[in-house]
Amino acid sequence: AGATFCDEGAQTISAQITKTDLCDLGLSGGKDSRMLRQKILLALDLPEHMSSNALLDALNMLCTLEQLQRLVSECKKSNLE
Repeated sequence: AGATFCDEGAQTISAQITKTDLCDLGLSGGKDSRMLRQKILLALDLPEHMSSNALLDALNMLCTLEQLQRLVSECKKSNLE
């Protein structure tokens, strides 16, 4: 379909996003992690009922850790506004 997700023209992804990264970013294991995960899934146009492991696999195909950090930050900001 020619769609890119986290950033236009995403560069080659070298470091893998890990489960620890998801926890550190608040996407897993926290009281609001489900809500934040839903926002990320919506922003990336991914199915809303993906498991954390499936999300991790998808993120590693779609973006870098830095791109994910920016997306999470944007989603958290939108929750405050």
